[in-house]
Parts: sequence; structure tokens; C-alpha cells
Amino acid sequence: MSRTGDLMQREGMLHSEAERKLTEEMANKIGTALEDISRATGSVAHFYKSLQIGNSGSEARVQARANEPSFQGLIDEVASVRNANQPGAGVQ
Repeated sequence: MSRTGDLMQREGMLHSEAERKLTEEMANKIGTALEDISRATGSVAHFYKSLQIGNSGSEARVQARANEPSFQGLIDEVASVRNANQPGAGVQ
């Protein structure tokens, strides 16, 4: 990311078509990787945000539907919160 950022700041000085193409491809790959990271982490971020440990293991709770609305699309896409309101699902 750092190298791509450096190259993008000097984009006007990239005169070689090959250098420009490689910079573009690197930026595109980084963008794809960041989307993958977002999908992998965004769908569970609310579990960590809402964790309440309590005094014993039996009291630990997370809010399955406490996610930010902006994450709902990611959650739906990866189906990470499935049947959360079903009895016996083990998550509140």
C-alpha cells in the first residue's frame, strides 16, 4: 500500500506505459484485498463491539443484531449472522 501510494503521488512523473500499467494493477489488487478484508472482518466486528463477558463463562453475551447498518450488506453477503433470533441459537 505504501509503495502504491508513493507511486500514485508521483503519477504525473510515470512516463513509461509499463510503469503506469503496473501501478494501476497494483492499486487494483490492493483495492480487491481491502474489500476482502472488509468482508472478512466487517461481518463479525459487531460481535466484538457488543461483547459482555460477565462474571462467568455462562454469562458471556453478544448482540447478534447490534451491528451498524452500514455493515448489514456485508453480513447478508457472507451470511455470518444466520437465524440469530431462533430459540437455542446460542447468541442474543
